[in-house]
Amino acid sequence: MHAFGKALIYSFATHYSTILVQILRTTVLARLIAPEEFGTFALAYIAILTAMIFKEFGVHSYIIKENTLNQNKIRSAYGLLISIASLTTLVVFFSAGYIAEFYQKPDLSSIIQLMAISIFLSPFGSLISSLLSKAMDFRANMIANLYSQIASTMLMICLAWMDFGVYALAWGSICQTVLEIIILQLYRPANMPLLPKFNGFSEIFAYAKFASINSLVSHAGNYVGEILSGKHFSLHTVGILNRASNTAALFNGFFLKAFTSALTPYISQINNEGQHMIKTVKKVIDIQLLIAWPFFAYLSLSSDYIVFFMFGEQWLAVAPLLTYFATSRILYSFTQLIEPIFIGMGKASICMKLGLVLNSLRIIVTVIAIPYGIETMVLAVVLSMAPTRFLILLYYINRELGIKPLTYLSWSRLPLVQLVIFSIPLILFNYYFDDFYPEAIIILLFVSFFSVLIYLLIVYYSPNGKQVINLVSECLKK
Repeated sequence: MHAFGKALIYSFATHYSTILVQILRTTVLARLIAPEEFGTFALAYIAILTAMIFKEFGVHSYIIKENTLNQNKIRSAYGLLISIASLTTLVVFFSAGYIAEFYQKPDLSSIIQLMAISIFLSPFGSLISSLLSKAMDFRANMIANLYSQIASTMLMICLAWMDFGVYALAWGSICQTVLEIIILQLYRPANMPLLPKFNGFSEIFAYAKFASINSLVSHAGNYVGEILSGKHFSLHTVGILNRASNTAALFNGFFLKAFTSALTPYISQINNEGQHMIKTVKKVIDIQLLIAWPFFAYLSLSSDYIVFFMFGEQWLAVAPLLTYFATSRILYSFTQLIEPIFIGMGKASICMKLGLVLNSLRIIVTVIAIPYGIETMVLAVVLSMAPTRFLILLYYINRELGIKPLTYLSWSRLPLVQLVIFSIPLILFNYYFDDFYPEAIIILLFVSFFSVLIYLLIVYYSPNGKQVINLVSECLKK
């Protein structure tokens, strides 16, 4: 567990350091760029992200999972990344006009074409990052991610101040990609090839097709709301929806992504060594719930004030959507790390099946509910997705890990008590201030400080809290 803990610390340092940068970026840019322009960028970003999934083709998952990763396999993976990235860049560049025509937004074409540069360049950094992750060496990724985020944020803010509008976001995104690649070159691992090989793709295809199909379907499910909102409603609505989902995913993208980055290669390692996994899974769930549940509860109970503070009054329509997203993630986070565990065990096909079912459900629910308005659509999605996903994963946890549903559920008893105690002051605050009052932010700060203080004291004297403290202390001594 020491190797996992040490990797986890670097992974956490990477993602938590970028939280501050992301908050600064979001807080400033939300006041310089209108929701409509954020909506335009969101549609362009979705198009680029779709292309990125095709470009990656599950190579990262293949690198992490492969037990006998020799130089020929790495060179073939490198060649596959470059080949698909080049082809994908051309497809995106020449299809940008059709996407802009579909949304009747001419500016969208040039933004997508500009951001396509990132697709072509990305293979020169992504393989290095994958090899470092497999070796559970997160220091280089931490440095590259942090400094590229800082430079990108500075550029975005400067360009937005100069009234570049949505192009400030596009140029900042390209800046981050370029700088991250340059910094990663300084940390090239010894097994990173200088030249790619453009054959030997069959073995990569055999594995990567599961991971890539799962990523593509997951992507379609995650962004179907924005894609359809851009056609049914206005770009302002797209911006509001995207801001709500991104804010709810902020913790997911940093805490849980940090956990996943360290967890998948670690699970692959202990699985290859034939070690028993149930104790490891329980430790992972304990740490996850200890931090994830109070965060999402706070996000749900304080959404009005968080939106007002971070984005300004023009974004207050985000608050009710944020409440729905954050509340659903309390249940979602209970099983979220099970998927990277399955991938580390070489069972990516389970995640693919789960993704197909859940995201198909999400697409169907979104299509049915979106004519009734954006808030109804979000509520319908969270009410259908979270419980369905939870029940399906309970079945697979029992089948693949040998953990009975009641046993797994029993792991939530202590975190649930801690969550209730943490939430009581915030619930009382909402009872007395049932409407949004900007002047009440100072009172909320005192209430938040009190909730966090009580929570930390409870955690410090609880078994799961001591487990986290001991893990961090042991790893820092290494």
